[in-house]
Amino acid sequence: MSLELTRLRAFLTGIPSGNVNPEDQLELETLLASCWDDLAKSDTGGMNPQKLFSRMENLSWHHPTLQFEIEGTGASPSALFMQKCSPGQLTLRMEKRRLTRTGDGAW
Repeated sequence: MSLELTRLRAFLTGIPSGNVNPEDQLELETLLASCWDDLAKSDTGGMNPQKLFSRMENLSWHHPTLQFEIEGTGASPSALFMQKCSPGQLTLRMEKRRLTRTGDGAW
């Protein structure tokens, strides 16, 4: 296991279960991006770690799963992608949900 993945797991162990505090998000984005290539991934739709920064939404931690949503861009601008990361199992899975924005910009 890489040092970066060990750091991510240690960080997650130290935060409470539930929605991740906004104050913790930047550190979590940085840690997840640093070990992105260490995770066995399902089809991530071209997702690379740089796309994580400031785009992760509805971030939650429920051991052993870190879950977040990220809006699609490019060929899938109307898609919302849900990522489920299980650092203990070294896996990352993406679920794609096609959604439509309302007039006020909400999904």
